[in-house]
Amino acid sequence: MASTFLAVQFEFTHAIGPHAGRYIVAHPSSVDADGAALRSTELTRRERLSGVTMQASTADVLAITVLGAPTRRPRLRRRAREAQTAGVPDEVPLLLATFVRGTNPLTKDSADAQLLRIADSEDEQQQWVADGLTVLNRAIRAYRAGSRDPYVTEVARRDARVVRIGYGTTDGLPDGAFTRAAVLPPPVGAKPSREERLAPSETTADVLAGRTSVLEGEDLLLRAFIDLDHGRTRAAALQVRAAVHLLELELAAADHGEGIGIDFGAIAARADELVAAVAVGQLGPAEIIELEAVAERVEHAIELWRFTPRLDG
Repeated sequence: MASTFLAVQFEFTHAIGPHAGRYIVAHPSSVDADGAALRSTELTRRERLSGVTMQASTADVLAITVLGAPTRRPRLRRRAREAQTAGVPDEVPLLLATFVRGTNPLTKDSADAQLLRIADSEDEQQQWVADGLTVLNRAIRAYRAGSRDPYVTEVARRDARVVRIGYGTTDGLPDGAFTRAAVLPPPVGAKPSREERLAPSETTADVLAGRTSVLEGEDLLLRAFIDLDHGRTRAAALQVRAAVHLLELELAAADHGEGIGIDFGAIAARADELVAAVAVGQLGPAEIIELEAVAERVEHAIELWRFTPRLDG
């Protein structure tokens, strides 16, 4: 009889990097001396020949599945064809990323009870989503490193079209199929102000119209926020420092950049000190809070430059 496991699933309408397949995920409770997932030496010949490398319940699993992929094969002749100006667009394939807690096999009754409890607990839902995203983003980072493709980026909860938590068997979960599942509601956040809602569209319109530009230091700062979100504090500290120094140069040369009233010298000095702390080890909790504060001060400086009305004359 197939074992039953709990799982969290993220549904995307775009490629995220890792190819379709089943990936073994090491669990701290079942690893070797090097921290790698255990491989069983007690497999039958038939299991080994079929590709089985470990016994059930010794590791978790990340399954990447693509549904509804186009069946049309590309032609050898690489010539553009005329587009249909009317009609139904091609269907978009769905990508399912399913994190299966394979180290915790359950009976169907136990799985039912746990799923009902999770469905009633927002805290448990958030924990499952966080655990699943941690593993999925680890896979995305690994794919990015292996492919040397800098455009492969980590995903957040909001990137998924649908998030499900449920249970299934070893027969169905690797293909993204649940026996029973709950669809999670979208995350509830603070309602943005009218200015916050309009800022992205206003910036997009102004950049395309040539009325403003995106500073190179902004890109560095945004990458630092990604690293902070994923606990890569050393990389974040180095990028914040680089962003501060680059933005100081950019704003000094930009229209009314020197009139925003921000002491970049003081900010740069503190960013340098935080990077010096990185040289002797990981940043502590208090230093991480200060690093976030420095990044937010720089972000505020950019907003002042971009949205403060320019005075003629």
